[in-house]
Amino acid sequence: MEIKPTFDHFLIYSQNLESDFKRFKDRFDFPIIYPITNYGVFSSCMFACKNSILELVNYENPKIPENYKGSTIWFSGFALKSDLTIDKILSGLTNSNLKISDIIIQNVKDKDGNNIPITKILMINELFNFFQVFYIQYLNRFLEEKFIETSKEAKWEILSFEVNENQSDTISEKLKNAGFSFFKNDIFYDNNKIKFTLKKSNFDFPIVSSFLLKSNKEIVDLVKFF
Repeated sequence: MEIKPTFDHFLIYSQNLESDFKRFKDRFDFPIIYPITNYGVFSSCMFACKNSILELVNYENPKIPENYKGSTIWFSGFALKSDLTIDKILSGLTNSNLKISDIIIQNVKDKDGNNIPITKILMINELFNFFQVFYIQYLNRFLEEKFIETSKEAKWEILSFEVNENQSDTISEKLKNAGFSFFKNDIFYDNNKIKFTLKKSNFDFPIVSSFLLKSNKEIVDLVKFF
């Protein structure tokens, strides 16, 4: 069974959500999937690229790696999706060397205060320290259809990113088990051909050292924009 993961969205923690929302919108003119929305335990907004989603998120008491202390914004994880259901992914990963959670149902409240299930989540624990990595399955088509619609207006696509960490050999094997296509020299691709590279470092937590966006006019490293 091939999982063939795709990057559904990238999580970017922001201490100043409103000002960062404006900065991103003004600089890149991203189509807005969701404006800033308070979900109770966290607030977030979503921007569409041609081939994935950038989500700025804010919540209380984030785990802050030593290298990020003093920063107000950083990459904090990514969500993966597959053509397979979460239940089949769980079955396929059960005998791997990955530490995975049980399936988690995420709910939002409707106007009457009732819980409405919106997603199924399968966490991949301890793949990267301080990083949230999980598979997601939407229980309705709304967000996927919204992304398809807004991505047609997007000027930017995600080319590649690089993660610096100190356990590249171990993590490489885990990424293969999670379903990613391995190319060579710690280079991987998702099912949309977004390239990412593991680079050996002295950090015991992951640092996204570059994240390249491309438009018809330029290539920008989002990390430097932070």
